Amino acid sequence: MPNIPALLVDSGNFLNEERSAHGELKADARIQSEWVIKAYDQFPVDVANVSANDLPYVSQALSQVKGTDSARSPAILKRIVSANIVSEAARRGAYPPFVVREITVNRRSKPVRVAIIGLAETIAAPQAGVTIGDPIEAAKRIAPEARRAAEVVVVLAHVKADVAARIAVEAPGIDVLIAGNGELFTPPVRLRDTLIVFTPNETRMIGELRFYEGAKLSVKDRYISLEGEVPEDTTALEIIAAQHEARKAGFAEFTKPAVRDANESKNSIFAGSQSCSKCHLAQYVKWANTRHALSSNSLATKQNELDATCFSCHSGVPNQSISSQQGALGNVGCEICHGSGMDHVSKPSKGYGRISDVKAACSACHTAKTSPKFNFGTYSAQIKH
Repeated sequence: MPNIPALLVDSGNFLNEERSAHGELKADARIQSEWVIKAYDQFPVDVANVSANDLPYVSQALSQVKGTDSARSPAILKRIVSANIVSEAARRGAYPPFVVREITVNRRSKPVRVAIIGLAETIAAPQAGVTIGDPIEAAKRIAPEARRAAEVVVVLAHVKADVAARIAVEAPGIDVLIAGNGELFTPPVRLRDTLIVFTPNETRMIGELRFYEGAKLSVKDRYISLEGEVPEDTTALEIIAAQHEARKAGFAEFTKPAVRDANESKNSIFAGSQSCSKCHLAQYVKWANTRHALSSNSLATKQNELDATCFSCHSGVPNQSISSQQGALGNVGCEICHGSGMDHVSKPSKGYGRISDVKAACSACHTAKTSPKFNFGTYSAQIKH
């Protein structure tokens, strides 16, 4: 079989967007997305469209590599497109609206230039700091520019079928619109001069487009079943296995107990709230009747007891780090606010545990996102001891 030049693209919604009750990406979702990014660099994917669901992880990942060695950042993050995601601070597109890729064809003296545009679905509150404009208006504005830059124009759009149809009719100059919308698989349809193809779900098939030259450019599509007909790829299996191990390790990390064995208990810097009760009984009783003492219970009632983004506050992880060597303390106990107390228990002295800025200490967990109704004056009075 001849080696046919090709571009591998994704129409969007390729990352895990599962969020906590406060809208933050769950730890497990972040791990899965990290490995998707690694896989997209490994194979590689030439261009990926950013959907509204991809925004939380992509924004976070790009902010982490900003100002660092860009050569070390995942390559796919440099190959993402969106014509209608706008940065509110910069008042311009958050990502390139389209990119141009060249495909060398043996029988042509010049390579074929392909412009690939990205469009996201419109949702009310996609991510702090960005807005998503009308994909139809964005397509009408960008398609002519892309047409001037390339011989073939392809749109990657994570939109519903009716929006895809309007784009094809109202934005001339698009050869193919690849719509990934999460709906049931839909057969391809041609509207005017644009072929609309729909991406299948659950990775059961891979779609292929072939362009042919003639008096007029023509394109044919087909879907290749991946169930039984295509052999397993050993590299892909290794990536999947590594992702599973990373998720298991992440789960084990944030569920490990504060004291794991007798030898470790000797080296622990945390004494536990019950140790405080020996000298500070009144303060202990006051604490025991607050929601801090039962902070982990609400995770179980909301089925979030295995969500590390919630675990760090509700289960009392020292220093707000799920990778803390001490593990979780089980609730928001005395030492979460006052600091580790093992030395104080063994050698009591005045001055231990004084909090210089109580409001700042509270704000470590009670943020505008996690506690939008939190009032420092009201709530601090309830725990004052």
